[in-house]
Amino acid sequence: MRLGVAALVVVQLCLASLSSCEPQLVSSVAGKVADAAAYGAALVVALANGTIIYVEDGIRWVSHTGTHGTPVAVEPAYPYGILVLTSRGWLGLLSPMSGEATWCELRVDVNAIKRGEYSIAYANGVVAVLVGRNVVFKALPSLEDAGPRDHVLNRYVKCLLSRNATLALLLGINTFCHICLENDERLLVIRRVGSRTYLVKAEVERVKDVGVDENFSTIYIARWGKLAIYRVGGDGLTVVSNVTFPHRAGEWRSYGFSPGAKFFHYTYLEGGKLMLMLVDISHRNFKRYSLATAPSGAVHSLVDDEGRVLVLLGDPVSRNTTLLYLDPATGARWLGSWRGFARMKLAGDYVVVITANEASLLRLRGVEPEAKPLSLTVKVVDDEGAPIPGALISINSTPLARTSEDGIAVMTLEPGLYVVEVSSPSHKPSRVMLSLSESTSLTVRLERLYLLEVMGIFDNGTVPPLCHIAVLRDGEVLWSGEAVNCRALLNVTRGNYTVSVRAGGELAEGSWAVEQDTRAVVTLRGTYRVVIRVSGEEGVEVENATVIVEAEDGEVLAESRGAECVFNLPTGTYRVIVSAPGYNQTALLLKVDKQLEVRAVLKRIEVSVGQEEGEQGSPPPSWLAALCAGLAVATAGLLAFSLLRRRRHTASPAVKPHPQTREK
Repeated sequence: MRLGVAALVVVQLCLASLSSCEPQLVSSVAGKVADAAAYGAALVVALANGTIIYVEDGIRWVSHTGTHGTPVAVEPAYPYGILVLTSRGWLGLLSPMSGEATWCELRVDVNAIKRGEYSIAYANGVVAVLVGRNVVFKALPSLEDAGPRDHVLNRYVKCLLSRNATLALLLGINTFCHICLENDERLLVIRRVGSRTYLVKAEVERVKDVGVDENFSTIYIARWGKLAIYRVGGDGLTVVSNVTFPHRAGEWRSYGFSPGAKFFHYTYLEGGKLMLMLVDISHRNFKRYSLATAPSGAVHSLVDDEGRVLVLLGDPVSRNTTLLYLDPATGARWLGSWRGFARMKLAGDYVVVITANEASLLRLRGVEPEAKPLSLTVKVVDDEGAPIPGALISINSTPLARTSEDGIAVMTLEPGLYVVEVSSPSHKPSRVMLSLSESTSLTVRLERLYLLEVMGIFDNGTVPPLCHIAVLRDGEVLWSGEAVNCRALLNVTRGNYTVSVRAGGELAEGSWAVEQDTRAVVTLRGTYRVVIRVSGEEGVEVENATVIVEAEDGEVLAESRGAECVFNLPTGTYRVIVSAPGYNQTALLLKVDKQLEVRAVLKRIEVSVGQEEGEQGSPPPSWLAALCAGLAVATAGLLAFSLLRRRRHTASPAVKPHPQTREK
């Protein structure tokens, strides 16, 4: 079906004039992207609203997932069409010609899909869908079961299908043991797709990734410190050899095998640079490359079976993602940039770059052009449109020119795809990706940077030696980290910012509008040291005293025992209750606005048996008075009862028994 899309922005570029050593931007689709894939030279994009778009020389068709859920993954399945996995656990097969779909319900854990625990593998008319702890095999185009499903205790992490789709390699986590998970323990399985017959089933430790050759005869396991090579036979796995890596896995920033396990690669940091180690598995040799300065964000990389490497570098400050391309065979390098954080997929000679708002398809090989020099004119202006002199213009990370007094720089370049970077002191750098096919003028606007000084201070005048500061704009964190002496300096653009400071269990925040260099002072509630010493009237310390600090509403805030109790209290009024066995309880009212030392004097409890005339003693405790009264009442009762019995006995006369007579 062919549908028009009114609210969708679609941009398509076909750049036949690019150099063969540089990837070509074939097409690009803008929108809320859920996933994307390459189907030959076509770009297939799944949008978050359920729309599927097929772009090849324009939009060929548009489809929709309907009531089956929103799409979470799309993958090519030659020659049958495009596979779509939805949020409700449905698998769809879309025709590459019309977009018409066939659907089947997988009956899997949709919560695992929400957690991102899913992937799709395809080969020769069979698809394996991993969702959480289950793997489901389906045959195309019918979407009927191709074999019994399988499962592990925790979840699957990888699936590879043989070329003829009769065998499947499954890598899963079959434990919830914390130590086992930290030790990268994996369950490695090779089974027949059509039946649950296992050729290999083994628990392997310290596993980072697994690859297998196209015949499924040799398995390569990237472990923490070495590449282990095994032969697959009737008796399971047989060790062939081990190749030690120059760097252990703890140093890797990204890693992985090529699809056919011809290459393995990993990136690492060395001397402030991001380095690439490329392992040619068949020749058992290592090649080392310097890629870029050390990135501040995440690194994601892929390698294909020709040894070509693509690396994505995320920058959390600018929120841009840079794509590096390296072809070791030709020594070609290429650089691209996308707004937002990105991921990518390799599909033969094509790579798909996916961000939250855009999907781009690039071809890794192009047509050799007849290059002729072209003119690129760059004008750099500030927020108000005024020219910025002396701004540095870099092309593909190479500085080329500076702007004149009127903010203009002119450069001569060959046709191609370029990343233009512009920087100037006190301004936020800008990066633009440009396809140069004719002489072009470009205006770049740089935002002015202002100094935002953030300070945290207690209301008692002291400064925390260490605190945590977070700076937010529009609800998103721009910077967050620990600050020595609770002070941080940031370069920010004009706008409204929220600053939060946490120290000593106290949290405070405030808002500032930055129109110039700004100091943001956040005041935290400080505490004062309050020392309470407890003694008796004779001046002797009471070691077994109990001191309770209450708020004005009666809430107990702190309690301590001993003759000297130390509390750290914020500014305020508190009620302090002091007690000890053998002493009368006393209460103090304290107003805390500075450091305090307070002495609490307790009076002993005195019990008097008798008092001399004119001597006034302290009244007995209530419990003692009650006891004495009870004893007095009981004694009076006993005396009265005894007297009554005696009187009755005295008043009664003696009675003689009446003689009985017997009848005769």
